[in-house]
Amino acid sequence: MASRRNQSRTDDSTASVASSLAANAALADQLVSRLLQEQNLKVMPALQILNRCLSIRSTISTTSSFATRQQVAHNSSQIVLEHIGQGLQATCYGLSGTDIVYKRAHNGSDNTEHLETEFESYQKLRKAWDTFPDMVKFVQLPKAFDFVDPRSEAGKDWWAAHATQFPSAHQKPTGVLVMERILPLPRVVRHALIDHFLPPPLSNQAASLKLSQQQKQCLARVYTGEHSTQSPDGILQRPIGAPRDPAVFNLRNFPLYADMMETLGLELDVFAKVLAGAYAVIHWAAKIDGDDIEFVLGTSVTKPEEGILDFQHRAMKLIVLDFGRCEPLELDEDGAQAAGAALIRNSPYTPRPSTKNAKAQELWDIFKDYYLFHSNAILEGAGMDESGLPEQVMEKVEQWYEDMEE
Repeated sequence: MASRRNQSRTDDSTASVASSLAANAALADQLVSRLLQEQNLKVMPALQILNRCLSIRSTISTTSSFATRQQVAHNSSQIVLEHIGQGLQATCYGLSGTDIVYKRAHNGSDNTEHLETEFESYQKLRKAWDTFPDMVKFVQLPKAFDFVDPRSEAGKDWWAAHATQFPSAHQKPTGVLVMERILPLPRVVRHALIDHFLPPPLSNQAASLKLSQQQKQCLARVYTGEHSTQSPDGILQRPIGAPRDPAVFNLRNFPLYADMMETLGLELDVFAKVLAGAYAVIHWAAKIDGDDIEFVLGTSVTKPEEGILDFQHRAMKLIVLDFGRCEPLELDEDGAQAAGAALIRNSPYTPRPSTKNAKAQELWDIFKDYYLFHSNAILEGAGMDESGLPEQVMEKVEQWYEDMEE
């Protein structure tokens, strides 16, 4: 059945998007640029704040302590290393007053190799992003400036010059990925997330959450393929730790599910189109599978002129990151199967097909049409527009979910 449905949708996909330029122009029309002043936002209800701020083309003026501290450091060149957070393979340190972050691998050769793989993936992606800028216009790919290999002479020299910047426990030479820093959501947005989504049983924690240093490192994961509450058909389950879980509320990697985005008045179809273009470029231009990558809403500094960073005017961005587990993709049937499998594993971030949920299916159809159109446009340049590989990716995803629903 998936193959018949795939053929039907494939026949319609080209007609649904007249041309690449027209598609991107229409998408740009849906995304209105706007400058939002924090003092004006503060008097609005939380729902209205989030509706205005969580648009991909918003710029937010903020005088928060973080923004002020970073701006002072930038203007005075008083740069120090600040701990941002840590994951399974690495710890991140930001250079205050700059847009640079050091991603230091935990001790162990496997973690260094993981960061080296991530750096290589970013290099491929940067070339792809630069080749097809219209397709990824609304998705920011952080710049990867350098990989410090502790085994090389250059790496040893780097650590000799930088080791004392790190805490004593992290001064042992290991792999370091030097990257563009992703800034958290501004204070006014964080507070609105707490005011709007904090479960009633935790309402007495609102004030302490707003003051918590840990909660300030806030990025919102965009989960267009999952709901925060169980749907009537029982298919979409609420993962543990969702914002409405009465026992847990955490702004670090805040999960922004499809139903939450709808309640905020955010346009899910826009996110579906933007994600589709990004995946098309990742798969067929960068030629990597995109396994375990993340799409988050965060901010970046604005740059009013060359060499000047403005931390108090922050641009809202949909950012793609974490390419450390990605594998190279061959332009053949095996590659198509690998790309489909990676999409399935990454399903919270992308729309998913459903025979039992009309709204989910509609969103999937939008994602699929744009993915196929942009993918085939990329492959046409390589003389492979008749390969059918993008269609195989979509068919694998549809077949998997169809089997799950039976």
